[in-house]
Amino acid sequence: MTDEEYLSWVEKRVRTSFAPAFGGTTFFNRELFDHVISQAGRNIGVLERHMENFNSASAGVGRHAKLRVDDAMRAIKVKIYAPSAARKMTITRDGIAVRPMALNE
Repeated sequence: MTDEEYLSWVEKRVRTSFAPAFGGTTFFNRELFDHVISQAGRNIGVLERHMENFNSASAGVGRHAKLRVDDAMRAIKVKIYAPSAARKMTITRDGIAVRPMALNE
């Protein structure tokens, strides 16, 4: 798997979690978003263990993902790293925004 394929694969996994297919279309799962935000407020360790398990099962040398919950902005931020490229996903109640990011970000 190339670095670009890895970035796209992780992005797709995140997207399908928050915007699953439903009747031939997709919808943004606000209930899941609210659940993740509330879990972070109660016990960030649950989310940290989930990311550790995800990275153990899917990451490779120089490839991993980080998740951070920003309570002040009510956002979930996922950073996806590969040796030659990186992406940042920002998830809010309004949906998902994705942009390339610097490897040292």
